[in-house]
Amino acid sequence: MLSPGWELKVFSERRYPCYLARILAQLELFVDLLIFFLESCMACPVVFHGTTTWNYKTLILKGGLSHMSNSLDKFADRLQEEINQEVMETYGDQVYERWRNPRFGGPMENPTGRGRVTGSCGDTMEIFLRLENGIVSDASYTTDGCGCSAVCALVACELAIKKEPEQMLTEITGEAILGVLGGLPEDDVHCAFLAAETLQAALDACMRQGS
Repeated sequence: MLSPGWELKVFSERRYPCYLARILAQLELFVDLLIFFLESCMACPVVFHGTTTWNYKTLILKGGLSHMSNSLDKFADRLQEEINQEVMETYGDQVYERWRNPRFGGPMENPTGRGRVTGSCGDTMEIFLRLENGIVSDASYTTDGCGCSAVCALVACELAIKKEPEQMLTEITGEAILGVLGGLPEDDVHCAFLAAETLQAALDACMRQGS
């Protein structure tokens, strides 16, 4: 029967209109086919000795709905593959792998310190740090931004793990995050610097906590 829904993983909100247009076109085709099947195949069940059976037209209808559902699922799979390929070609494998296999995501309970920064682009990022014996033992992040913001925050957390505060102050910069990712398109470079700024805000909070 009909699938309960799709889940598409989209990297950049700038591409939403393109993806939405394609999905709406596919759904319009689905509705047209559904109306056709309903008009041509609808029939009432036949009752025989208390058991409900279905005549051939109803079976055709059920088979048609299943076929259309499978077609929609295949369309969603193809669209996701195209999105994945587009991200790989535009951003490279370092960004792609972190986007498809995210780590460090989500708020942290009882962190040593946290930093929250809203960038000029409107994205808000928060990074949480836990220090043990003067070294970062855990880090995590949240963001309401695009995939690039999430990937940059992830790299900031990667770089922070097992480092002392003094190392973080000098080593984890926007340039360092860009270096790990192999660079970013010009429109997305600000995400790396937002991640570095948010990490420094979290570190400042840790230092105040320890003082």
